[in-house]
Amino acid sequence: MRLGSSALGLAVAGLAAAGSASWLDVSLQAQATRAGGLIRHDRGQSVSPVYEGWYPLPDGSIAASFGYFNRNYVEEVRIPVGPDNRIAPGAADQGQPTHFFPRRHIGVFVIAIPAGTEGDVTWTLTSRGETLEIPVNLDSEYLIEPHRAAAGPSPGNTPPVLRLEPEEAGAEGPRGKVWERTATAGAPLALDVGVTDDGLGSGRDEPALAVRWRKFRGPGPVTFGEESPAVAEGRASTTATFDEPGDYVLYVVATDGSRQSNQCCWTNGYVRVRVAEAE
Repeated sequence: MRLGSSALGLAVAGLAAAGSASWLDVSLQAQATRAGGLIRHDRGQSVSPVYEGWYPLPDGSIAASFGYFNRNYVEEVRIPVGPDNRIAPGAADQGQPTHFFPRRHIGVFVIAIPAGTEGDVTWTLTSRGETLEIPVNLDSEYLIEPHRAAAGPSPGNTPPVLRLEPEEAGAEGPRGKVWERTATAGAPLALDVGVTDDGLGSGRDEPALAVRWRKFRGPGPVTFGEESPAVAEGRASTTATFDEPGDYVLYVVATDGSRQSNQCCWTNGYVRVRVAEAE
């Protein structure tokens, strides 16, 4: 598996040689470089897929972590799964988002690549008439440790554990877990999550355990009672109200105050919601 187009490879190599940016800065700048890319735009700009890195799974497959960069400062962009939002080889739909919030979002989903997969695994997005793609790179420099911080101010830190069912083991790390719910358009859906942590946090201040909800997929607007409900005694509660019926996915991320730019430590969760029309 390769890094990408020759232009992208040259951009990364040039920035790295200059020694003037962190790994994250190099990755982001290389993937975001384009004519007019440094001019602030509230709307009308494209979305870039971003490859964060890879790590091995116990069954011998590879977990590849992706985020994205929406160049707009205000506009949220919707790109349905299909020719304009696809992963290849394999099914075009491998759990990627279709709703893109402004600016940079780190490690929002993971795909599992079976051992022995031939060819480049690539996420391709087309928006505003511009097609951008980023393939998985299995070089050691892209190996990440999202389940335990190896260095930094809090070595040994691990991601929070996220639960939607009281008795379940829960999810931990960027691969996360998928839950299912049903709702009715116009009626609030209660979302009550349990979140616990090892208490190490960022290593700089008191651990800042937090959750945040966002729309990940769906045909219509979603309004949350609170996007970032307070965590109290290991729980955080909010509601989601759907304007239109259809199939949605909600995204919840639990963080502990550490910086996601270090590729540790956070936990993703996804709630598939089938929303019925109001009677």
